[in-house]
Amino acid sequence: MPKQVSNVASDDYLTAIYRLDHDEGQDVIAVRLADRLEITPPSVAGMLKRLLRDHLVTLDGKKIIRLTPEGLRRAEQMVRRHRLAGVSHHRCA
Repeated sequence: MPKQVSNVASDDYLTAIYRLDHDEGQDVIAVRLADRLEITPPSVAGMLKRLLRDHLVTLDGKKIIRLTPEGLRRAEQMVRRHRLAGVSHHRCA
């Protein structure tokens, strides 16, 4: 079993992929992901290799990035945390 990517950067990628695909209905490609995260395409390429290696994303023939079931689970977990943090923050304000 490969060593799982478990850092903030990978969670940022998974969350961005989730939001582009599920929330905005856009095909997720590396350039669009680089724009969203405000980083260079080579940086995206490097992280995509890690996410592919760890079976968190797939890449189809058209270079469209999709979350695997495990990637989707992690992305939904992050999105849920962000939403809960936003609700908690709002109630305290």
